[in-house]
Amino acid sequence: MSALKAGGWATLANVILALPSEAAGKIFDFNLTLPIVAAEFLLLMVLLDSVWFKPVGQVLDERDAKIRSKLTEMKDNSAEIQRLQNEAESIIGEARKEAQEAIAQAKAEAEKQCADKLAEAKAKVDEELEQAVAALQAQKEASMASVDEQVKKLSDEIVSKLLPV
Repeated sequence: MSALKAGGWATLANVILALPSEAAGKIFDFNLTLPIVAAEFLLLMVLLDSVWFKPVGQVLDERDAKIRSKLTEMKDNSAEIQRLQNEAESIIGEARKEAQEAIAQAKAEAEKQCADKLAEAKAKVDEELEQAVAALQAQKEASMASVDEQVKKLSDEIVSKLLPV
């Protein structure tokens, strides 16, 4: 309907402009054309505002609002992310501490077991050494007794050969 009105106004303006002017050779004709051109300009301004500028402005405003809301969400999320990151770092720190404690405990237990086995092996070796020393001592005494007997026999033989009785 408004397009039909606008078309009618444009046709009327063309008809009026086509009428001959009263005086030829004037630079400015202040007749009915000036208000018609002004009305056409105002009509064009109203049409462009309602058809083009308002919808584009609304789209730009919506986009701006969406960007601003996302930025505020990101600011809110950055605090949450920082909190979660700090929490994760503390959990990792505690896990490392527990792992180090477990490693130290396992190491101490292994050293204790190693020391126990070493003491047991040392005691076994000491016992075997004492037995070997005792056996050698007994063998030495037996050998000494045997040597004493042989020395006595030889000395008796030497004396009997040197001194005939």
